Amino acid sequence: MGRDVSSTSERRVVPMGTARLESEDRKSAASAFRAPPPRSPRHGDAPVSLRPLKEFVQRLSPEHPLRVVLMDEPDEIDRAEYCVKLTVWLRLLPNQDH
Repeated sequence: MGRDVSSTSERRVVPMGTARLESEDRKSAASAFRAPPPRSPRHGDAPVSLRPLKEFVQRLSPEHPLRVVLMDEPDEIDRAEYCVKLTVWLRLLPNQDH
């Protein structure tokens, strides 16, 4: 799902599609797609807020597929649904190559 970005002192995985984003946008995208920590011991039941993602996609053009898809989602979805949809949303992230 990501690509390995290695250096001599650190190793990290960058989600596909974010490699070409500007540094500030990359940080914003990473924080927007990060699921919040569980609010209860039964973390599978805790909803995930899509509000940060919706704020992020507001910077994209109105017809961008990621913006269209995310703006049609409810403000909160359950974690299982979030995990399934996340793989699609990451592929729709803007890439300067295309």
